[in-house]
Amino acid sequence: MADVMSMLRHDHGNFAVLLNIVERQVNVFIAGGAADYRILRDSLDYFLDYPGLRHHPLEDLVYDRLIQRRPDMAEAVDDLVAGHKVLADKARDFSEAIDRVLAEEEVPREWLAVRAKAFVDGYRIHLEAEERRFFPAAEAALDEDDWRQINGAAADAMDPLFGATVMDRFQALHRGIRAQEEDLPG
Repeated sequence: MADVMSMLRHDHGNFAVLLNIVERQVNVFIAGGAADYRILRDSLDYFLDYPGLRHHPLEDLVYDRLIQRRPDMAEAVDDLVAGHKVLADKARDFSEAIDRVLAEEEVPREWLAVRAKAFVDGYRIHLEAEERRFFPAAEAALDEDDWRQINGAAADAMDPLFGATVMDRFQALHRGIRAQEEDLPG
């Protein structure tokens, strides 16, 4: 069980770090300052790419097996999986707002704040639901054979931002995250 669930929880921790960085940059913008738009742009690129390539497919392996063991959870799991599309839509909406800022369009701060809040809050609520309800349900319901099959089917895709090797396109974001983490109160 530990392999896939550890990866999923590790991803959630990384997502939380990145959401905090995004929120911090948006708060700078809302307060009238100049946010680091490259960090925002790269963060949104990451959220638009990585979860759909590795994280959500791993969750799907667990959730498919959970539904087999706990059919009573099928509707709730279906809603949760549908939430992945909603999160992607919120990320795209916020991404398009950042693109407008980068194109030097005049963008009302409140308009951007609404999109940012929908994205950040939506992600946090979703992650919390998975951590509090669905992950524990899977850990309780699935047996060793289930976990062996899930771990065997799990693709070994590397995280392009938080993995051992950071992709070139995320190098600036990685440096920005590290710099901001150092500035955050412990």
